[in-house]
Amino acid sequence: MSFSQRARHSGVPFFVASDPTCPGFASFYPRRPAAGGDDANPDRTTAGSPRPTPMTDPEFTILLDDYRSLELRVEVLMSATCTPFCKVCPTPCCRIAICQEAAESPFLLAVHGSLQAFDAKRGYLGATGCTLGAGRPPVCHAFICGRILSQQPDDQRRFALECLGDLVGYLGKQVWMKRHLVEALSDSDLRKANRNTFRTRLTTGAEVMDILESYFARDRDLDDVEIARLAVVRKPGFARS
Repeated sequence: MSFSQRARHSGVPFFVASDPTCPGFASFYPRRPAAGGDDANPDRTTAGSPRPTPMTDPEFTILLDDYRSLELRVEVLMSATCTPFCKVCPTPCCRIAICQEAAESPFLLAVHGSLQAFDAKRGYLGATGCTLGAGRPPVCHAFICGRILSQQPDDQRRFALECLGDLVGYLGKQVWMKRHLVEALSDSDLRKANRNTFRTRLTTGAEVMDILESYFARDRDLDDVEIARLAVVRKPGFARS
């Protein structure tokens, strides 16, 4: 897709993928059902198999463009905070099992366009980080290691950073059959997505992103109205003034 080709940052350092053993991994969204095996899902992509044809649906394509745009904005802002830590980390968080979600999920395939080949040994990890600019499993954004969080100057900064990490996952929650879009098993499942819910979440997500970009760009505090808006994505874990 032309949008993906224009927007993808193929060399951005990888910064927030999760270890499946981390408690936060399973809490973000359940693994998609595996009943019936790979043969039960003809749309599933595995290493060496043909790439599926992306779903042709003009309305959903517009929503996907908005999703990609927001994910890329999250990536740029998160990278500015996390890359100084991650580029010197001796134990990168990326795991093949998590990369595989982006190769198997019809929704994530639709987001990144299947243009990046999944490698059985390295997943989507390149020499300088993740090669997917958009279409990463949401947990890749949501997991932020304790070292990074501990180095933030105060609770409000930690809250803002964690809210930023949760934002991508928020966009797809309860959109498909009251479940996350990542759990959809096929293109036909994606056609059952609640477009109004998805559109509303994207609109809210853009408002939250505007607040976060303004906050991280300036040396200031979040006001109560902004905190209340961010709380739609993540409840604050500190007392408000």
